[in-house]
This record gives sequence, structure tokens and C-alpha cells, in this order.
Amino acid sequence: MLTPAISGTHANSLTDALRAVDIGSRSEYPGDLLERQLEKFHFQQQLILIPELIEILNSLSTAASKAKPQKRKRGRRPNLAFDEFVRGLLMIVRQWGGHWSVHKIDKVYKGELLDALLIMEPHLPPKFYPQKAELGRAVEHIRRNLNKYIAKNPG
Repeated sequence: MLTPAISGTHANSLTDALRAVDIGSRSEYPGDLLERQLEKFHFQQQLILIPELIEILNSLSTAASKAKPQKRKRGRRPNLAFDEFVRGLLMIVRQWGGHWSVHKIDKVYKGELLDALLIMEPHLPPKFYPQKAELGRAVEHIRRNLNKYIAKNPG
């Protein structure tokens, strides 16, 4: 049997571990898996006996051992608002029969789209754009993915 000090320490450790994987934390994915596992047990404000608690904890332990935090892929962090803004600019120009140029010369991105974005930058929220060094690469990535999507889905 556990002494109260030990069980209190373990309960506090469990509380801290659960907070670390709760929604909104960096390790949200394992917390989601744990919550899905808990859904399998139908609690209805009834007394939980020790054997049932052991079963629940074993189930959570199994789910936790399978839950590994997802590693982020290398590359730029997604900025969905910026991506959508650039896609919108590309689509507007395409609808009117135009074309934005973006090209890389001597490891430096240049082009009409980048020039237009730099003109608009003071009028947009701070930190809306990726870092200057990443701007060209980000825009080219968005443009390339949009072109691939349009090629697969004509019409």
C-alpha cells in the first residue's frame, strides 16, 4: 500500500503530465489520444472501484506509450493567413489573364509578385510576412503548390 506522501507525489506528477498534453499545449496530439481512450469508458458519476481504476490506468498507459509527439517537418512554419493572401493575389491576376513573375537568380528571389508584396507590406499587420530571407522561398512554394492544384483540377 502506498503512503499518502508517495501517492500525493504520484498524483501531482500525473496532474502535471496531463496538463502538459492537454489541448493548447505543445504536446496536444498525445493528449488527444488519451482523451479518445477515456471516451471508451462510460463514466456516469458513479463510484469507480480500484480494479476499474487499474483497468483505466492500464488503458491510458498503453495509449500514452503509443502517443509520440509529432515531429515537425523541416522548413518554414505555416502562416495560413499569408498563404491565403498570396494565393488570392495569384488567383486575381490569373482571372484577369495576367501573370506574376517569381524567379531565383544567384540564390536570390526576385520578381513582380515579390515587388508587389514589398509595396503592400507597410499596410499589413506586423509579422504578417515571413522573414525577409524566407519571403521569396515562401512565395515560390505557395505559387508552385497552387499551380500543381490547378493542373490537377482544371476547370
